[in-house]
Amino acid sequence: MNIMSNKINIRLKIALTFITLLGVILSILLVEILFHFVIGRDFVYHIKSTLSVQTEPISYENIHMYCDKLLKYAYAAISLSGIMCLFVSLAISISLSHKITNPLDKLIDMVSNLNNKIYKKIDDDFPYEIDILKNSFNQLVSKLDEQEELKKFMILSVSHELKTPLTTLQCYLEGKLDGVLELDNDSINTMLQEIDRLKGLVESMEDSAFDYKDNLNIQRIDVTDFIFLINTTFQNRCLSNGINLKIKNHNLQEFYADKEKITQVINNLIENAIKYSKEAPCINITFFRENNYNCISIADNGMGISKEDLPYIFERFYRGEKSRSRKTGGLGIGLAIVKIILDAHDGLIDAKSKLSEGSQFTIKIPVSLKN
Repeated sequence: MNIMSNKINIRLKIALTFITLLGVILSILLVEILFHFVIGRDFVYHIKSTLSVQTEPISYENIHMYCDKLLKYAYAAISLSGIMCLFVSLAISISLSHKITNPLDKLIDMVSNLNNKIYKKIDDDFPYEIDILKNSFNQLVSKLDEQEELKKFMILSVSHELKTPLTTLQCYLEGKLDGVLELDNDSINTMLQEIDRLKGLVESMEDSAFDYKDNLNIQRIDVTDFIFLINTTFQNRCLSNGINLKIKNHNLQEFYADKEKITQVINNLIENAIKYSKEAPCINITFFRENNYNCISIADNGMGISKEDLPYIFERFYRGEKSRSRKTGGLGIGLAIVKIILDAHDGLIDAKSKLSEGSQFTIKIPVSLKN
């Protein structure tokens, strides 16, 4: 990387010097041309005017010699000025090249640090054009740093979620081998539940990496039938948990989407609302149209999401309130899958939340989306 930096330095300095020298040469040539055609003619005119008042004749050779001397002095002055301009231009060129290449050197060194996972921002003040590049670099560093933290937390989350069912299975099997535990139907059912849990975790990870864009089955969805499906799926469960489930429809008759995938989106959002509910819980689901989107809003009065966590909730494996997340389980993939499915529909999702007051998620599916 340092070799590349030196090459960039040399190229920039040579380019700036060449451009400056070219400008100086052109300036000198222009001055000489102007002097020859304008100033030179003025000299000759002045000499002729002087000779016209002379009482004694002057030879042509004397006139010619007089003009040659004047022109030599003029050319000498121009050459001296050109040499001075050359040195001044070289000084300016070197100064400008350092001013441009020094920030680039620093940027290159900082980029090389990314290979060693050193995510450090640049705080120095640079010229305007390079400052734009610096800001882009700092944004990249921030994103890489966030992704690195997410990756670490992902490893911790996955290891934790896998460890629990594996430990349960290990205890049952070791107990059977040691002769201290009989595998009755209840024990076998428990083991099967843990296996299903492992299977669910693996499937969730696969879903988060699945390309939905080219695998959508867009179809007409009747809103009345869709509301009935939601009621059938969640009403009894909500009642058993003391949750008041309300569904409203503001004159939305139909919309187009992949029914299976959108059902998965709604189920994930309602599951979260149930999971993070508190005393006197209430879940409100509203169907409506807004501008060019068919919208479904799911609001609750549960635990809510902190202001710090809200921008990251759709990232894979991100989970806010780490201690609380350990109790509720999961890998933090649900909302990431929601976002991926809506992106595949060219749709949007808007999240609003206040800690201890509740959350509202609004999914927006384009009206123009049809099969």
